[in-house]
Amino acid sequence: ERMSRRFGCHVLSLLLFSAGLSTERSATVTKMVAAETDIHRSAHVQVQVVSNLTHGGGVLDVSQDDDFNKTHPIFEDCSVPLTEMVDHLNSHLTDLDDILLWAHKRCPEGKLIQVTSFGASGMVILHKMSQLGILGAIPTVSLDTLHLFPETYDFIDRVQSHFDDMCLRKFRPLGFDHKSAFVAEHGTDLWRSDPHEYDRIVKVEPMLRAFEELRPSAWITGRRSSQGSERTDLNVFEIDHDDPTRVKINPLAHWTYDQVWEYIKKNDIPYNPLHDRGYKSIGDVQTTRPVARDADERSGRFLGLEGKTECGLHSRNRPKRTKSSSKKQDATDASRLSPQTVVS
Repeated sequence: ERMSRRFGCHVLSLLLFSAGLSTERSATVTKMVAAETDIHRSAHVQVQVVSNLTHGGGVLDVSQDDDFNKTHPIFEDCSVPLTEMVDHLNSHLTDLDDILLWAHKRCPEGKLIQVTSFGASGMVILHKMSQLGILGAIPTVSLDTLHLFPETYDFIDRVQSHFDDMCLRKFRPLGFDHKSAFVAEHGTDLWRSDPHEYDRIVKVEPMLRAFEELRPSAWITGRRSSQGSERTDLNVFEIDHDDPTRVKINPLAHWTYDQVWEYIKKNDIPYNPLHDRGYKSIGDVQTTRPVARDADERSGRFLGLEGKTECGLHSRNRPKRTKSSSKKQDATDASRLSPQTVVS
């Protein structure tokens, strides 16, 4: 009976998704349903599901069983274990349009966000969401570390003008609006003397604050497996290791560097001018350098920080507060909570 309900929930979720798509997209989803049907038949499971399905979405009465009413926020109509749903999605959803449309339709309103630094991959996702007419419905979150290149700040302004339907939310280090104030308190070399503390202050804490304010069920990133290191085995869908009730979606997980740039050129998408100067991946000014044309994409990041490949947002080795800074930070964090730390 439990298998029956799970299968029925899978199928109805897919039908709901297909109801709002084009014929071509619906055909893709039909194949997914067919695959589930094969599984169902092989297990000799008889499915009896009562549903109230309407065009463009509806409420699905899958089961009155209490266990099945303990729903995950991203799947309001069923309680299929999240690990099973993620595995299922990774097996069946690979097309960029399908991935983004599925996420938009399945997440409760306001519970899906995109996090971007406006790199090449992020620009592909922005463009595609705008094409699909869903960009305005999905908040775009960007972290201003106060240490970005001047060209990056100028480029972000250009992106806002180019995608006028984008709802951009910028999050900065708690209590700091300008780099000068940050340097006055932490000096110019915190990134070198205590890189974990630097990452915690300028990236991890602002991201956690964004999660706390927006409370997303899922978030979209521009990470790709071809970027290597910790990203090598990346899947499109994954459970957020910081919150087992939140899903991380990497729509370009299986795209290559060349595919990203072919898409950008073909669609005349704006990109950071630093890319034309040899910067394949762009982060903070003090740790980012241009690289050779045939160099690994992220080899120009984290210069001077041996062995470092992630800033902490996606790494399981999340930067934690150091002993030397914890007492001082505890004394000042509360006083720094102000509207100026978040810019809409």
